[in-house]
Amino acid sequence: MTPHRWFGLNPIVAFWFAYIVTRPLGASFADWLAWPPGAGGLGLGHGTVSLVSTLIIIGLVAYMALTGKAVMVRAPGPHPPAGSGGPVRPAPPAGSGRPGRSGPPAGSGLPAQPGAGLGPSPSDGQAPSGRHRRPD
Repeated sequence: MTPHRWFGLNPIVAFWFAYIVTRPLGASFADWLAWPPGAGGLGLGHGTVSLVSTLIIIGLVAYMALTGKAVMVRAPGPHPPAGSGGPVRPAPPAGSGRPGRSGPPAGSGLPAQPGAGLGPSPSDGQAPSGRHRRPD
């Protein structure tokens, strides 16, 4: 959001500011387009204004979905240090699983080593691709 980027405004405050400012302005603009000229509008009608607005929104969403303009790609690099405000997950305890037991229950068909057969994990030194990453 522009107030967040330009003015360093808190993201939550920026959202509510944008919501509070744009909602009444959009409603006033739609009313001006819809109301008859005798009431100070252009007289396009509420149905026409709603239909055109809906088509514009569908078109913008389709454009964003097809072009991927709104996809966030994380830059490769080191993870932020602990305590920097980034999400931090605690490391699983040694022997990860239930306390007092080592491995899965007998006869469960699960591998004895956690994560065995699941492919590379972040602890293998390979960076995860991220869910917002576009294929190259």
